[in-house]
Amino acid sequence: MNTQKLIPRSEVLEWLGVSRQTVDAWVKRGRFPPPVRFGKVSGGWIPEELSAWEQERIAERDAAPKAA
Repeated sequence: MNTQKLIPRSEVLEWLGVSRQTVDAWVKRGRFPPPVRFGKVSGGWIPEELSAWEQERIAERDAAPKAA
């Protein structure tokens, strides 16, 4: 079995510096990876998915035209 530690919501919110509502809205719009759920309230995020999301944001930033 391939097991990995999931990152709980509280840590994700602290890392991002945004509210629960913001993360939920991002997930709903497909702008953030959805959590893995084990019930109505338990679950968390896969670290590799969060890392990939972060790298995508960095690539978007770097590809944006630079202001003069």
